[in-house]
Amino acid sequence: MSGKQSRHREFSVFQIIKYSIPASLSSLVGPLASVVDTSLIGHLGSHELAALSLCVSVIESFGWLLIFLVHGPTGNISFYLGQKKYEMVGKTIKVSLFSALSTGILASIFLFFTINQIWDLYGADSQLRSLATDYMNIRLLALPLSILLTSITGILRGLDLIVRSLVLSSITTILNFIISFILIYHFKMGLAGAGLGTLISLIIGVVLGFGQFFIGERARLFKLHSLNFFEVKIWKNFSKDSISLLGRSAFLVSSFFIATIVATRLGHIQLATHQIVLQLWLFSSYFIDGIAITGNIQVALFLGEGNQQKSIHYIKKTLVMSLGIGLFFMLGYFLFKDLLVGIFTTDRDIAILFSNIFLPVCLFQFPNALAFVTDGIVFGLRKFHLLALHMGVGFVMLFLPFTYLGYSSSSLTLVWVAMGMLNLFRAVSGLWIIRNYFIVSGSGTRKI
Repeated sequence: MSGKQSRHREFSVFQIIKYSIPASLSSLVGPLASVVDTSLIGHLGSHELAALSLCVSVIESFGWLLIFLVHGPTGNISFYLGQKKYEMVGKTIKVSLFSALSTGILASIFLFFTINQIWDLYGADSQLRSLATDYMNIRLLALPLSILLTSITGILRGLDLIVRSLVLSSITTILNFIISFILIYHFKMGLAGAGLGTLISLIIGVVLGFGQFFIGERARLFKLHSLNFFEVKIWKNFSKDSISLLGRSAFLVSSFFIATIVATRLGHIQLATHQIVLQLWLFSSYFIDGIAITGNIQVALFLGEGNQQKSIHYIKKTLVMSLGIGLFFMLGYFLFKDLLVGIFTTDRDIAILFSNIFLPVCLFQFPNALAFVTDGIVFGLRKFHLLALHMGVGFVMLFLPFTYLGYSSSSLTLVWVAMGMLNLFRAVSGLWIIRNYFIVSGSGTRKI
């Protein structure tokens, strides 16, 4: 049966790290398609890298916007698994897969008919549009598969099959790199080759992913072969959670979207630099997200079992770990700055601007780590509406003012300070939500 019994686990910091490593690697490997494309395209020239930045911004914005298709089901699957309600687990899986595929198709259709208006909003010139179109047309075909594969990895995590999630993501990413490299450099396909490599690798990944659910004991245990997945409770919970998570994602996506618009209007060097900084920012966030994923899974499992004491114990340990990991990335980025920029580009102008932005990016790794981990814990507590509310407050009160200052003073550095201030607010508000969920008094606990 999938899912180890959580009540038999030890929860020293070492054990949590050991358990979180596959989740971190799985979370990190999944979004590496954009990092792969950036590293391969970045050596073709600054204009190609700037065009890729436009496309990645749009594609990843929709990916983040639809992240509710992952986080909500992951926690619910873990919760039902803790209660041993296996048929509910199966119905949640089928609802998640159906929702991911249908939503991905609708998103691709929407982008196909509105992409020119999006380029207008960015202020992209004719050269950037021409280069971006070659890549974007193919990535629109891949978008439903990308969202579906993300949903599959989220389901595997909810079933406590994190290593399988890692293997699936790794296979897809390795194939993406190999195929894209051949198409870009051997067949001279440029940006189109990067898009086609991503599409082919996603097709293979989705086929392998479906094999995890519909073959063997798991399919029988969760009754996955049955077409009946209409359960009022499941759809009601899914809809309620989705609305809250969609609101949270909308503010988060808007922050990246607006930041890219500002970078585009500052010039193609600023946009290319913005793309590199974005990849480093996301690299650390996805790595730290592994701790958040385990927090989501374990807290939901413990609450499903009715074990609040273990929830609190686990939460305290993961919060301490997040601070250490944030410090690790802060120092690591600072010490290896030249090596990092060399991976993506050899353009001197980009390297100079990158150096000017780098210090605040390093410093904000500390609150970033705490923000990501507290989000994961709150996912496990299933307080999605509070996440949406607090994200909105931080977006309006901190991100927008700092971004406006960056735009008015032509400073890309202030744009990234705005991103850091938003995450600092997320960290503080996340701690407030967790504190108010549990009141700890001596050895007893009670839920507010």
